[in-house]
Amino acid sequence: MHKQTRAIANVGTPWSLCEIATDNIMNPKNSFVEILQNLYQTESYKKLVVLRHFQSSLQSFRDDYMELAQVVGFTKDPIFLRQIMPLDQRPKMERYFVNVTRSFLHFAHSGQSLADHCRLLHRRYYDQEGIFSDYQKKIDDTFQDPISHFMKRLRHFCAHIEVPNLKLHTKWTKETGVVIRMIIDKDHLQDRCKDWTTPAREFMNATEEIDVLSVSTDYYNKVTNFYSWFFQRLEEIHKADRDYVHEQERLARRTYGKHLGESLLSVAEQVVTGQMYPDAILTHIPFESVEIGEIINAHADPGERFDAFIKFAEENYGSVDDAYKKKIRDIYIAGATSHNYRL
Repeated sequence: MHKQTRAIANVGTPWSLCEIATDNIMNPKNSFVEILQNLYQTESYKKLVVLRHFQSSLQSFRDDYMELAQVVGFTKDPIFLRQIMPLDQRPKMERYFVNVTRSFLHFAHSGQSLADHCRLLHRRYYDQEGIFSDYQKKIDDTFQDPISHFMKRLRHFCAHIEVPNLKLHTKWTKETGVVIRMIIDKDHLQDRCKDWTTPAREFMNATEEIDVLSVSTDYYNKVTNFYSWFFQRLEEIHKADRDYVHEQERLARRTYGKHLGESLLSVAEQVVTGQMYPDAILTHIPFESVEIGEIINAHADPGERFDAFIKFAEENYGSVDDAYKKKIRDIYIAGATSHNYRL
């Protein structure tokens, strides 16, 4: 994740208050629960949750680009090309073109979804208050160029006219040898659609062929650079909200940490009786699902995994009594190394 988006995206996910209420240590009257209940009702938290949800559109755009780049990248694999190029392998070639076309359409449409989501977000939360006044100027400066116009009209072409024709283009030069690229059939675009904008026509006329990966990569970089700026501005606008939320979450962690040893031991005892898997010990603490997942994946040895977990937990929640720590560690290692338990 880009560093400009990480802080906003890292707002704690609302912890299940019902789950906490059933714990034999925590209950709805506990101050930890009260802190979270109060936090989730604040405007500061609600604003950051909205921004975090926006991450799904941005991540979808990134994922679609990576999928497209991977699929088109097969044109550089001579082994793959030998499998689909012969005339008797026509069905394989057709399936490949279907996959490329599908990936390209997903990329084009996710770019539009991202733009729509961003525009609605700005209109709903910032436009009337005038606190993000440089947004529209940045949009105009970034997306009024030929490639942006071309991609916008291409999305219209895909949605309202038909799927563009894609072709494998083979070219040989003394310097590069044989180069095979996936291109968009320009003649097909221009024959089937007459209302391309002037900048979009400029883009098409400026190049001999429209290379799928090249145009997608250039547009992807333009879009992601814009959203790096976008989230940097949101960091500035919502600094007070973010600081407040993080301070309340830190307070909630420390409050929870007062009972951390007892809470983890309660889970460990359920591991002993077979009611829970060993990793339930590691995933019991709130907020940190991403970080705990990274710890679990980074350490194959159960002892090292538990030590990394408890170090992280004590740094963020509070210390655990050594006697509790040893007992929980022994239970975790025994369970994680048992032939009945598989990571």
